[in-house]
Amino acid sequence: RAVRKIGDSSIYFDGTGDELTIPDSTDWDFGADDFTCECWIRVPSLTAGGSEQTLMCTEADPNYSLGWLWMFGSGGTSNDYQELGLNYSTNGSSWADTTKHTSGLVADTWTHVAVVRATTTITIYVAGSSIGTHTIGTSTIFNPSEPLDIGSYGAGSADAFQGYMDEIRISDTARYTTTFTPSTTAFTADANTKLLIHSNWDGGLGADSSGNYNT
Repeated sequence: RAVRKIGDSSIYFDGTGDELTIPDSTDWDFGADDFTCECWIRVPSLTAGGSEQTLMCTEADPNYSLGWLWMFGSGGTSNDYQELGLNYSTNGSSWADTTKHTSGLVADTWTHVAVVRATTTITIYVAGSSIGTHTIGTSTIFNPSEPLDIGSYGAGSADAFQGYMDEIRISDTARYTTTFTPSTTAFTADANTKLLIHSNWDGGLGADSSGNYNT
């Protein structure tokens, strides 16, 4: 039986180097604008492992040209994989801030996660509820002119994601500004959709939002 949340399959990352890489684009050059990154995830284990796990980022190892990094894990503490947060850089060489909050993730359970910037505030959502906010003010997130990595921060790097993802979407708007009920049907592309990855298997990863299999 396929492991899936929506449709007939999901994307599995083995934690040792699996990743999706998409060429650099202004679509994820967030700057000082609103954005939403979201997906469904299923993590087999949340046992402390001494490292973070990357969901999405524009930081490319080994260049370490910093942009933004959405991850969970706190780096070796007893609640290692119980925190979810966003790192971002304003200069490309150092992190301006790190915002992490206790996630409430449950092992081996599909959960919708999202990070949203709405004007001056970044909010982390788990299962449609805010787990914490961070004031980013008018800061501009640096654009490192690097690929978008999903599941790791560079090919074969450490801190790779181990688990399943489904319905991956990046938008240039703050889709959620209060508690919401995550959609349990496939996302559809609209004017604010900049990336949409479905995982239905049809001889490849699956159709992109255009339906033309530009994978």
